[in-house]
Parts: sequence; structure tokens; C-alpha cells
Amino acid sequence: MRLLERFFTHETPQIAWDGEDIVAGVLRRRVAGGARWLRGRGLRPGDHVGLHLPHGAAAPLLLLACWSAGLVVVPLDLGRPTDQLRRLLKRSKARLLITSGKKGANLARHGPIESLVLDKAWTLPVAQTATAPELEVELSPDAPALILWTSGSTGTPKGVSITRGAIDDFVEHWTERLGIGPTDRVAWTAALSFDLSLLDLGVALSSGATLVPVPEERLAFPEELGAWLTEQQVTCLYTVPSLLERALPADKPLPASLRVILSAGEALPVSLARRLRAALPAEGLLGNLFGPTETNVSVAWFAPPGWAGDAVPIGAPCPYAKVRLTDEGELLVAGSTVMTGYWGEPDRAQWSDLDGDRWLHTGDLARWEGDELHFLGRADRMLKIRGYRVEPENVEGALALVPGVLEAAVIVRDSDDGPVLVGFVAGDVDPVAVRKAVSATLPGWAVPEHIEVVDALPRSTRGKVDRAALS
Repeated sequence: MRLLERFFTHETPQIAWDGEDIVAGVLRRRVAGGARWLRGRGLRPGDHVGLHLPHGAAAPLLLLACWSAGLVVVPLDLGRPTDQLRRLLKRSKARLLITSGKKGANLARHGPIESLVLDKAWTLPVAQTATAPELEVELSPDAPALILWTSGSTGTPKGVSITRGAIDDFVEHWTERLGIGPTDRVAWTAALSFDLSLLDLGVALSSGATLVPVPEERLAFPEELGAWLTEQQVTCLYTVPSLLERALPADKPLPASLRVILSAGEALPVSLARRLRAALPAEGLLGNLFGPTETNVSVAWFAPPGWAGDAVPIGAPCPYAKVRLTDEGELLVAGSTVMTGYWGEPDRAQWSDLDGDRWLHTGDLARWEGDELHFLGRADRMLKIRGYRVEPENVEGALALVPGVLEAAVIVRDSDDGPVLVGFVAGDVDPVAVRKAVSATLPGWAVPEHIEVVDALPRSTRGKVDRAALS
């Protein structure tokens, strides 16, 4: 795995945690010691290990130790109910669970497999040499490295199987594209179970940069995150737009150290993109990254200096990906970072063999505008209102452009006259004025029947808008 080769040869990777920097030599010896420790427990290449850990130094070190031992990592979302976590552990056929905290102890106590509950003082064993241990068998780039369980918001969770080669291709591209190197400090914001974390951890630890895990309490109160980013001198921040909006508010300057801001996970509002691009220096990067977990980031767009457009594209294909649209506008993706399939459910994904490639049907709708793709929503979110086809993301985009609206979402409710659109907006605004404003930009059948003002939109544990909670 090329990521590990670079990690073990770089002289500068660090993890900044709990007031200190864990320096490169110590990191490498702990990862090497951890790999030997895991194999000493009887684990062999190809075995699955569940990681149920919060932000901190232990999670990335154990991730690298597992990969060094040839193991497949199954990160578990701390926000899931304990009973669901037990079912996922059983479905993933994990041989060992590594966890911490009260919830982790409860999961381990009644879990279906051998478990290790870490306390605050626990650290990985330190090897005498800072080199990766030899594997008993040579693993190919096609060998699985990670199983990421989807949120399951539209059904039972699906295990996305990602190979070692897919991770290498993804990390190498984004390290080079972002220019990440030893002087950078990369914030780790997403949970280990969320595909956004692959960029933070992989790019930082394979490039000689410093990984800076964001403490859980800072993520719980994003309004305090901006000061922390300044204090930690973070140069690269990758997260969902809702956290960017709250962590980098309009009434405060950007942390001076920030040179890369990346958004993914949900639609990047035009107003936020304009504001952040204007606040960054000309040489700074503001990126909108797009792709479901099954493909990781497959397309991306970077706002040029001075950008003040009225629509945020999802951009053009990354070098490791090919994209095409069906006649219905569904986005298909092929390439080295596309998943091999859903763990234990080979028939659950939809594929097409076209022009010598195997294309994954993403269920996302898009259209080309010149050389750039624009996201139109999910095929399974497409609505019919009074016989008209309504794309919810277009309506949400129009709402988000109204002055004073910070974020917006729409749902459908039943009424005596049939289904109607209801819009939810966060901000200091008048709902009547908001509806009047979008009436000037949307066709009548796409204007929400009602506008409700809320303090903030409800979010899932992954930071995405929880539309079910609005129903």
C-alpha cells in the first residue's frame, strides 16, 4: 500500500493532540508496534477489525496499524444505536472490536466478538524500529482495506467495500492537487466512519504534514471552531457546508493560516461559496468535492479568484474517474476509486458494462453546463407536484439565495389538495418575504406552499440535513 510506504519514509508526519505533537519517529514505531501487536492476537491479512473510536490520536494510529498488518478496517459510527452497531459487527464478520468510552464498553460487554476497550492512558506498543512489518502474504491493490457503512437513511445500511489501491489513487491525487506538504496542518473533522475522513487522514499522514484531530466538544459547538483553527494554525479544512457556515461566520475574519477550504457531503450554498472565496487570498483554494461513498470524490470544482457566480458546479471528473450521464440524467462513474461492491450483498448495486468499462449507477442526477457538471438531486428525491417534475435541490438553491437565509431544505407534505412543497429556512427572515422572493425566480408549481423559519436545520450524525425530522 503506497500510502504506508510514504508514511514510513517521511521524516515529518505528526499528530497534534492533547497539547503536544506526536512526532514522526514515535508515530512510525507505534504503528509498526501496533501491527505486530494485532498479528500477535492471531489476526491475519484479510481479517476484519471494527474501530469504534472518537477523534484523537488512537484512531488514525490504529487505522494505519491495521493496514500495515493487512487487515480490513470497519469503522463504526459513534452516533448509531448500540443494537444497530452489534448487527453491523455481525454482518461485517469482524474478528475484533476496538472501542472506548461508556458506550463502547456497553457495546463490547454484549457484543458478538472479542473486544478491547481502551482507557485514556492506553497507547499502542512501541516497536524498536520504525519500519512496517513484513506481511505473510503479498496483498494486491485489489485487496479490501475498508468497509464503510452507509447511513441507512433510505433502508438498511450498506457496507461499501474500498480497496487498498483505491485509497492510494485517491490520496495521491489529492495530496498533489492541494499541494499538501510538511508545513501544512490538516484538520480532521469527519468521523472515521465517514468517507470525508480518508482525505484528512490519508493526505496528512502520507505527505509529512501534521494531522490535527478536532476535539469532539469543538465539533459539538462549531461556533467555537474558528478560534480553535486559529490557535492550531490549521491550513486545510474539509467538512460539510453547514459546519463551514457556523465555524467561519460572516462577521469574523477567516483564520489567517487557512489556505485550503473544501466542502462536500451536501450542496454548497452559493452565498457561502461567494463569501469564502472572497475571504480567501487569491492563491487560496475553495473546492466543492462531490461523489457518493461508493465512488469517494469522483468530480470536483474549485472557485477561481473573484468568483461570484449564481450556481455552484460539482465540477469535472478527477483523473482516476470517468463519468457519463444516462438519457435520464443519472450520473454513472467508473474508475479505480469506485467500490468493488457492497459487503455481503453483491447484487445490491446497479452496474452497466459500457465501452469496456464497468459503470456504477449512483442514483444522482446531473447535467453538463460546458465542461462542468451541476448536481440536480437524487433520482429517488425527484418529486411530482401537480403533474410537474420538481427537483428539490433547485428549490433549495433558490431559497438559499434569498438575503438572510443561511440554509434551506424542502419536503413534501400531503394536503387536501394533494402533495405540496414546504420550505424550511434558517436565518433572521420573514417567511412571507422569502416566498415572495423565490416566486420571482421559480415557476409557480415549484414555489413552496409554506415557508417555515427554524433556528437551524436538523442534522444526521454525518452532518447532513435530516429531512425525515422535518416531516
